Amino acid sequence: MNISPLNQAICFLCAISVGLALGLLYDLIRPFRLRSSTIMEYTLDLFFWFIVTLVVFFCAPVFGSGYVRIFMILANALGAFLYFKLLSRPIRFLCSLLDRIWTRVTSVILWPFRQIETALTTQITRFSKFANKTLKNIFSFPVKWFKMRKMLKRSTSVPGQSPDGEEGATHAQNKKGWSSD
Repeated sequence: MNISPLNQAICFLCAISVGLALGLLYDLIRPFRLRSSTIMEYTLDLFFWFIVTLVVFFCAPVFGSGYVRIFMILANALGAFLYFKLLSRPIRFLCSLLDRIWTRVTSVILWPFRQIETALTTQITRFSKFANKTLKNIFSFPVKWFKMRKMLKRSTSVPGQSPDGEEGATHAQNKKGWSSD
């Protein structure tokens, strides 16, 4: 096996550039990870490591003439380390700046739609309250008329009432619908 030092140096530099690219990928995924739920965070981590594995084990044989060498994996880690020490902070600043610009542009574009949504929501709420009140009045009306009422009869069998009605007269006067005659 004939391995030239020039080929190894080129493989080393290519592996460092792959490490830099993987560090950039991590910084591009980072804002989504910070805003997401725990399950989405784990999913993004899994996605990142899946991409890292694919890149390392597909690029290493291409750059290394068909061989995966340990120094290439270490060069990937060195490239990621250099990225995080030298380029990560400015890239994150640039990403946050682009995120703020994007947020403002979309808020300006979506402002009329939010106003329409607010107006429609208030009108729908007013209509639903009106419809609810109207339908309640309409459908509660027949219930009052068709409800069976218990009617009491005057009889001598009711305790505390005499046939002439003198004893129970006060009791009968307190009831609705009874007259005192």
